[in-house]
Amino acid sequence: MASPHVAAMAALIRSQNPDLTNKQVMDIMRSSTVDLGPKGKDKYYGYGLIDIYKALQAAGTTEAPLQFWPQHVQKKVESV
Repeated sequence: MASPHVAAMAALIRSQNPDLTNKQVMDIMRSSTVDLGPKGKDKYYGYGLIDIYKALQAAGTTEAPLQFWPQHVQKKVESV
């Protein structure tokens, strides 16, 4: 049951800052969890309870909102 929640969290992080790489999104997700059970990743709780608010704060914001992302990428390509 955690899969849809984690997928939605990744999508929200990416919508907050589309410039992030997949590894950065994963690092934000792992670092923003609330650890449950034994310290670190464990058999019963994985990395812990997701904290979407904390993850979105860690993601920061980009200079272009997601709806303007194609134009943002076009400008970056033109500047290179």
